[in-house]
Amino acid sequence: MVRSRTAMIPKLREFRRPVRIIFGAADPYLNQGVARTFHEFLPGSELFLIPGARHFVQMDEPEQVARLILAMPKATCRRRASARSSCTSDAEPLAFAPVLKGLAQR
Repeated sequence: MVRSRTAMIPKLREFRRPVRIIFGAADPYLNQGVARTFHEFLPGSELFLIPGARHFVQMDEPEQVARLILAMPKATCRRRASARSSCTSDAEPLAFAPVLKGLAQR
């Protein structure tokens, strides 16, 4: 199962939207090694390991997580004649969720 999910790793390396990886430095489940692996697979990403925070980093350090999210760069989009927005990347962020889940299970 993990093997089939890791088949998309090359696509992760091509992902060009802003990504912030926020992990608790003391997370016993998704540890710092997993965070660094995600960071390696997403070359344009930023990695933040929050000291003292565990698995539920957003509950352990809500203010710090909120600051990091609010300070994220925005994806570059342009308006089309049809009044719809078009972002520079055609990749959908949720398309990679199964891949990330598979990597976390390694």
